[in-house]
Amino acid sequence: MDPVMVGILGTCLLFRFLLIGIRVAFSLMIVGFLGTTYLASLNAALPTVARTVYESSSHYPYTIIPLFIVMGSYAEITGISTDLYDTFDKWLRRLPGGLGMATIASIAGFSAISGSSVASAAAFGKVAYPEMRRFNYSPRLAAGTVAAGATIDFLIPPSLGFVIFGMLTEQSIGKLLISGMVPGLMLAGAFMIILFLGEIQSQFGSEQSGGSILEREDICTQRDLGNGRHLFIGDRWDLYGFIHSY
Repeated sequence: MDPVMVGILGTCLLFRFLLIGIRVAFSLMIVGFLGTTYLASLNAALPTVARTVYESSSHYPYTIIPLFIVMGSYAEITGISTDLYDTFDKWLRRLPGGLGMATIASIAGFSAISGSSVASAAAFGKVAYPEMRRFNYSPRLAAGTVAAGATIDFLIPPSLGFVIFGMLTEQSIGKLLISGMVPGLMLAGAFMIILFLGEIQSQFGSEQSGGSILEREDICTQRDLGNGRHLFIGDRWDLYGFIHSY
């Protein structure tokens, strides 16, 4: 069979595998293995598969990805995300749109110890969304606030997006991570300003959680932030102090 026809059939088979729910990586591997076997031989296909799998899994920058995800998972399991949210809620609850602003601020803080936007959305979707609905935030605004806030995770290091971008473009991953800090904070500030101005103009129609912050309660929030603050400081020290390079 003509190699071009083999490629066309392989592409069709790939889409078939994807439609029936086979993982992308396994779909590509199976189609590539079958194509190489047909065009060359089984003896040529087996070493190619083994070499490709090993080279992909042993590539050093790829080790960053699971470690960033694990760090975010640990932060969620240990309750750091909840502590962040509770703290910023107490600090910002008196302001118009304070609950939404607290969601954005806590996600920005969580982004500094998690490399995955999906992990941030999952963590604060369980914590912030029910609370915002309880205070009469519309479902669209509550879900949009969490979803928009999760995009900050792409900019504030550690960022899986910058890691993958750096590997694809052969740029310095460390410099990319450092460069995302200020834009990430600017984006978080822009989201908070939008929520603040929208609430002042009564476009969102949400109720405020109300209440004043007592000095004793404020001290408790400082203690609640302890674990997250220590993890953040350690991560920034490694990154900006060039103790560990990428």
